[in-house]
Amino acid sequence: TLQQMEQALKSGDIPHEKSARSVDVLLKQVEILNEIAVSFSTFANMPAPSPAKTDLAESIQGAVNLFAADTQGSVTYKSNDERVWVLIDPTSFSRAISNIIINALQARRDGQRQVEVIITTSQTSGSVIITIRDNGKGMNKEVQEKIFQPQFTTKKSGSGLGLAMTRQIITQANGKIWFESTVNNGSTFFIEVPLYKA
Repeated sequence: TLQQMEQALKSGDIPHEKSARSVDVLLKQVEILNEIAVSFSTFANMPAPSPAKTDLAESIQGAVNLFAADTQGSVTYKSNDERVWVLIDPTSFSRAISNIIINALQARRDGQRQVEVIITTSQTSGSVIITIRDNGKGMNKEVQEKIFQPQFTTKKSGSGLGLAMTRQIITQANGKIWFESTVNNGSTFFIEVPLYKA
């Protein structure tokens, strides 16, 4: 874009509308590069977690509320548990949940108007499992093999660090993360973390 603008300036042929559009494109690309740079910096210097006794239901609902007005789809949290206490870093854990939701909302199939994301929780004897299910386009085997790798992304403007950070956050919380996915039939992410023990 800069080269085209330079040529147009030299030739004296640069209409106002075209130059304004070019500047807009440049600014957007610089913004994307800046976001990617910040993501890499954050990933390289992730702060040590500060675990605290946290109400998991409240933490998940807080992340879900961020997407209440999202036009790409709907996010619903369904839970029968009023209080589920876990030992996590609330800020980073909320970020991990948000990363998965963002990916889900951006996974629309061709012709699909909106993606539906449903989050549920269930308890085992010593842990709680969070299930995040979407009805988007799903992932093929090649994408599935690389999904947690840093710098891998299927998006034009992505840094490829969202799910890598998410796995790191879950691991720091002594938890596990895995997924199931079928092309054209959505993806389901599972997060298991230990219940808080006083």
